[in-house]
Amino acid sequence: MLKRRLLVIYDLDLEYGNGLLSHLIHKENFLFDIKLVTNYKSLEDIQEEISLLLLDEALAGLELGQKVKQVLYLSEHETGGNYLNRYQSVDKLIEHILNVTNIVEDEKKSISKTRVIGVYSPVGGCGKTTISREIASYIAKGGGQAYYFDFGLISLKAGSRNADFFYNIHEQIHVSEEEWRECFVVEEEVHCMQGSLYHTELWNLKEKDIRFLLQALKTRNENSLYVFDIGFLNQTMLTLLEACDIWVVPCLYKREGDERIENMKELIKFQGREEMLNKIVEISNLGQLKSMYKKQVL
Repeated sequence: MLKRRLLVIYDLDLEYGNGLLSHLIHKENFLFDIKLVTNYKSLEDIQEEISLLLLDEALAGLELGQKVKQVLYLSEHETGGNYLNRYQSVDKLIEHILNVTNIVEDEKKSISKTRVIGVYSPVGGCGKTTISREIASYIAKGGGQAYYFDFGLISLKAGSRNADFFYNIHEQIHVSEEEWRECFVVEEEVHCMQGSLYHTELWNLKEKDIRFLLQALKTRNENSLYVFDIGFLNQTMLTLLEACDIWVVPCLYKREGDERIENMKELIKFQGREEMLNKIVEISNLGQLKSMYKKQVL
């Protein structure tokens, strides 16, 4: 299931604790759920595993039990080892937290197992959905986990569309493994998530939502491929394509003289996103997919 790490703040200076809580909650892509406790009983009452406890150094003698996996002490002195200078900037504090926990290494290991592919073309009727499903199918039939996300404008199966997931992505991403599976319909071994029936949730997704989604997906402890079948382009979808390992541009039915793909590339250059162009793979026939799979490009 999606990793859900819990960070707990327990500081005798309640004003400082509240301030730190506020800063961390509003920090994008900080891979912890965060709680503030004001007394020992509240700490004991927490049922979940506490991945990291930020504890006032004056409370260093507390018996913490096995559910607390790691402790960093909030100190008035210099940062070092298991001590954090409480007066340093929040960015510096977060940097030290990531350095002394296993978060960074965990992410590296997870990311190495995970592939994200975006499929988009400005040309309608180009075989986008066909190619998206074929990519996911190759991986699934080869024994991998494949997830297909319908970010299209036209519903293939309106009855199975899942608006709730996109309505509040920050809540839905932390569901249990069973609930996560229920967000998908399994078709030919591929886990398929349909988008919103009326698409308002997709249109309302912000760039920060996409970054959060991708980061959370990449912390799943499984060898997975995520295929995004993208049917429209705005800044949020550009952010998604920019974060993908590969951007597949379908050209199955490309007409001679159609310059829309080249015009799209020029627009991306104009926006200063030239690096995105290095991720583009144009597919003109399904046989190319088989070759890419054999070469482990997919």
